[in-house]
Amino acid sequence: MGIYNGNKLAQENLLDVARYCAMAAVKAPQITGKVNILTEIITEEDIDPLEEILGIQAKTSIVAEGDYNTLKYCREEGLRPVILLVGASNLRHCELEWDCGACGFSTCEEFNKYSDEVKAEVSKLRRRYHLGPQCSWKQLDLGSAMCWASAAAAEFNVENRMIASIWNVAKLVGYMEQAESGAALCLGPIKNLIYYDRPSLRGKWTAQEHMEFLFRAMPSHFMGFTGAKDPRFKYGDEWEKKPKRVHIAPRSEEYFAEIAEDENKIDQICARVKAGLKAKREGNK
Repeated sequence: MGIYNGNKLAQENLLDVARYCAMAAVKAPQITGKVNILTEIITEEDIDPLEEILGIQAKTSIVAEGDYNTLKYCREEGLRPVILLVGASNLRHCELEWDCGACGFSTCEEFNKYSDEVKAEVSKLRRRYHLGPQCSWKQLDLGSAMCWASAAAAEFNVENRMIASIWNVAKLVGYMEQAESGAALCLGPIKNLIYYDRPSLRGKWTAQEHMEFLFRAMPSHFMGFTGAKDPRFKYGDEWEKKPKRVHIAPRSEEYFAEIAEDENKIDQICARVKAGLKAKREGNK
């Protein structure tokens, strides 16, 4: 008989919870019964390249910045999450013949015709996180799988959150190759409110920086009358006395050069990880 650190065992059990969540996703009830649910689990150092890419994207995306800092915080605390990728294939073809029109086409036949026409074009996209068009009913079935996976985690009292940015970078580096859409379910770590209280972000921004973020993210919330050209911007208490106006300003060449440099860095990381994944998959055959 021995004495065990319960907290450590709980953290180690996250992989077992991920297995149950994958089972729940694959066995989730479907409306169509035609969607192929796919899952993969990422753990430990395999999370590192995802964090690395998010760190690069954080320069231009507040969402990526938040999720990058969360993964970084977990790594530094020695309490990594387990990441369950939940995706689906067979979303871009509709054999239902329900002709509901929810996808924007009058019939399933029209939807399938358009989907076939654009497949070659879509396959050439550099960043393919979600491939479309997609049948709306099948999207609901994928959503059901995600919900059941999350609910399974909740049954074990494991904090979890579906995170789009982590799905995106996982797809970039070569996970879930057959999936046409999905999301990343982060499970744990065994610490309170990692994804909802975000302790990694506490004190990171001042109140003014929060306001400036809201100005950029939702400018329409701070505009004056928009019926005239260049509406006034409600930037603070003196917005009426000292007006500032909204207008379009082009990005600098330096900005685009930096973006291109970052994209090249991401491509290098993707090539490295894809080569490793290929070797692992061939070794598992």
